[in-house]
Amino acid sequence: MQIRSSVGITFRNLRVDVLVAARTAREDARKLLANGTDPGEVRKAIEAEHIEATAVAPDTFEAVACEWMAR
Repeated sequence: MQIRSSVGITFRNLRVDVLVAARTAREDARKLLANGTDPGEVRKAIEAEHIEATAVAPDTFEAVACEWMAR
């Protein structure tokens, strides 16, 4: 009688583009570290710029609607 292992490893559903993006991010982080820059700080700065860029401008529909609803 043969006992089959219940543990199986498969890589069929693993998306290649996700792997490529992860490897690229890893290499970018290594380059930043080699230059003496903290990759975490760079990421935080990029996120802060994104938040500032997507902030509600005073002349957008959302800003006008919020102002009107506040009355």
